[in-house]
Amino acid sequence: MRPKAQVQAVSYVLVLGIILATVSATYFWGLPLLQKGEATSKLESAKNTAMEIADTLNDVATTGSQKTLTFNLYGMVKIDPNDNSIYYIIRSQKSPYALNVWIPLGSDEPHGVKGTEWENSTAVLGQDPPATVLVRAERYGSEYVILYRIAFRELYDLDSGESYYYNLTAGGNTQVTAGRATLTLTKGEPTRSGSNSLGGKRINVPIYAGVNSG
Repeated sequence: MRPKAQVQAVSYVLVLGIILATVSATYFWGLPLLQKGEATSKLESAKNTAMEIADTLNDVATTGSQKTLTFNLYGMVKIDPNDNSIYYIIRSQKSPYALNVWIPLGSDEPHGVKGTEWENSTAVLGQDPPATVLVRAERYGSEYVILYRIAFRELYDLDSGESYYYNLTAGGNTQVTAGRATLTLTKGEPTRSGSNSLGGKRINVPIYAGVNSG
C-alpha cells in the first residue's frame, strides 16, 4: 500500500497536468478567437467612424456650419483631394469584404463616385447626399488592408440643370496615424465654375478638411 504522502504527490502531479493541459488548450484555441474578436471590433469601429464622418460631412455641406469630430483611430486617416475622398485605412488579419472591389455601405447608391463602376451615373440633388461611404479590401502579404472611403460627388438639380460640385479641399494636415484623431470640417463660399455635363451651371462648393492627432 502506497504511503499517503506519495498518493498526495501523485494526485498533485495529475491535477497540475490537467490544469496545464487545459490552459494550453485554452491558449491554443482561445487566443485566435480573441484575436478574431479584436479584429472584428476594430473593423466595426472603423466602419462606424467612416459612417459618422460621412454624416458630419453631409451636415457641414448642407448647413454650412463648422464641425469637429474626435475618434479613436486604429489605422490611418488620409484626406485625398485628388479623389475627393477621405480614407480610413486599417490592416486586419481577416476581411469580411470581397477583395478588390468597391462595395457601397449604407442605403444610398454611390452614383458619380470617381474610380468606381458608378462613376458615370448621376447623383441627384434632393435624393442623394453629397458624401457617401464605400469599402474595399486588398490582400497585403498575410494580412488584409481595408479601405473605408468617404467620397464626395457632384449632385445635379434635374429641374434647373445646375449642379453642385462638393469639392474636398485640404484645410490643414491631411494625414494622421493610430491614436486619437480630430477631424475639422468647414464649408467654404460656393462659386460658379463653368458648365456641367448637362450644359447647366456648375456651382463649386469647397469643403475644407484637416486632421490632427489628439
